[in-house]
Amino acid sequence: MREGLRSGREYDELKNVAIIMIMPYDPFGLNCMMYTVKNKCVEEPEMEYEDGASTLFLYTKGTKKRYLQILESKGINGQT
Repeated sequence: MREGLRSGREYDELKNVAIIMIMPYDPFGLNCMMYTVKNKCVEEPEMEYEDGASTLFLYTKGTKKRYLQILESKGINGQT
């Protein structure tokens, strides 16, 4: 078994985690090809909170291509 973080190490040494779910139905009903979901603090929703975890929902029949437009405008390496 691999250890995620050894005793005495800093939390910022943890690697980011992405869960990718390919869906034949739209889990949120907005017809997007991709939804990116991240954690937040419920009591303080404006508070910035980055724990390195993301869940990507890829809807195979979505028609809104916002994600593809972002990739096209920035290029594959995030450069314009």
